[in-house]
Amino acid sequence: MLPHGCLLGVLAVALLCGGGAAARAQGNVESDRTALVALYDSADGPNWTENTNWSSNAPLNEWFGVITDLDGRVTSLFLTDNGLSGTLPPELGDLPRLAGLSLSRNALTGDLPIELRNLANLKELLLNGNRLTGSIPAELGDLVKLETLNLAGNSLTGSIPAALGKLGNLSQMDLSVNNFSGPVPAALGDLTNLTTLVLANSGLTGSIPSALGNLTNLQLLILGNFEVAFGGRNVLVGQVPSTLGNLRNLDLLWLQTNQLEGELPASLTNLPLDGHLAVRDQPTLRFEDNAGLCAPADSAFQAWLNSLRFGYTGPVCSTPVPAVPTAALMLLALMLIGAGLRARRSAA
Repeated sequence: MLPHGCLLGVLAVALLCGGGAAARAQGNVESDRTALVALYDSADGPNWTENTNWSSNAPLNEWFGVITDLDGRVTSLFLTDNGLSGTLPPELGDLPRLAGLSLSRNALTGDLPIELRNLANLKELLLNGNRLTGSIPAELGDLVKLETLNLAGNSLTGSIPAALGKLGNLSQMDLSVNNFSGPVPAALGDLTNLTTLVLANSGLTGSIPSALGNLTNLQLLILGNFEVAFGGRNVLVGQVPSTLGNLRNLDLLWLQTNQLEGELPASLTNLPLDGHLAVRDQPTLRFEDNAGLCAPADSAFQAWLNSLRFGYTGPVCSTPVPAVPTAALMLLALMLIGAGLRARRSAA
């Protein structure tokens, strides 16, 4: 056993070493520069639309699309619509102060690097409109500060990881127009700060999880299919859960072109669907082209439908014929027979 003084010395050395490792993990301006150069090399930097000062010795805040803090560390990277191609390098995970990463509408291919999980300060991840493949790494669920996640318009496959339900600060999620498989994860119901959830044309199957009714801040929910020829098509089945009636801030609800069935739940009359986030020339409620999904014919539901500012598209359920007891049917038959006999006698 080590003497007490030696034990304290060992602990001090361990703490110092640990602190040094943590400091190294946070990097410096030069490690940020190295990470950016890796992106430039991996994503065909010489052919970008704009690449001023990239891969040079100029201060990083003079590189096109790069924003730094007072220490010269990279905090934001905006290269939207800038002609990037090639792949995302794992070195992107070596930008520990990065809060915004926007590489939308380029021609990036390949997988999402697992190393993105290291971007502990990331609040905005915009990679929509590329050609990314592979699955969404479950490790993205480690980005607990993330507020916006947009991976729409790629060729991502696999299931949507339930780990995304750990992104408690997320307010906007758009995973539409991809080629996923499997269900809408019930874990997305844990994202109680979510205001926008778009999963259109994503290849999803199964039923709509009732847990989505927990998203009481949600304003826009799109689970239907757009009229586009790319991306997977959702094939959601079963009935619309009544818990969606809890979404009392919902402004737009699209469920069209799935295999949903039954009546829309009466609880939907709690929803405003008042069009503040309306898509131009489109109704705020769509449920057409399903496997029998229809709106109740009762007067209360119909009054709500007709109150929607931008209208709806979808069928109304047929008004059911009231059931007549068997005894009443027999009595009616006897009455009709009797009436027939009396008519014949009168005629004779």
